[in-house]
Amino acid sequence: AYMDEEEWEDLRMSVHNIRNRAFLETMYHYARRPTEVILLNEEDIEWEEGVITFNILKKKKDDRGGMLPLIQLKRGGEVYAEHRVYRATFELNEEPRKWLEELKSFKDDREEKIVFDGEEITVHPMFSANNARMSYDAARHFIKEAAESAGIGKNIIPKSGRHSRATHLNWAGHT
Repeated sequence: AYMDEEEWEDLRMSVHNIRNRAFLETMYHYARRPTEVILLNEEDIEWEEGVITFNILKKKKDDRGGMLPLIQLKRGGEVYAEHRVYRATFELNEEPRKWLEELKSFKDDREEKIVFDGEEITVHPMFSANNARMSYDAARHFIKEAAESAGIGKNIIPKSGRHSRATHLNWAGHT
């Protein structure tokens, strides 16, 4: 279900946890899938240049038919998730920037090993919980709780933010 603009405002105002608010604002303002926000690392944000780069999901092959890079997330040396991605960079919008900066100053400096296109690298996940990268289930849980707390009577799920943003932009005359 998508939210109208008033419901979106009610939802975002019902979230008081810095990590969850930063997640929600980032997902909404960039109309990104929840997993694309979960995959966000500190290294993907260039604060001084004012840009943010997401690992975009959905496609497996590039425009020429070649396989897109594979990201593998590891825990305890074992791969627990993998996604084919292409990277897209956007201007760092004011509202998500404010919350991401606050989250960065608040969160721990936890490292995680991932494999990107066959090369193991160390990254610092932006969104973590219980000493691990935030899961889709954790996002679903806090968004459901926030929608209930805000009194929104619709079945709000993590991707509702993406669909709501697209709808709001459409209503404002954007294609």
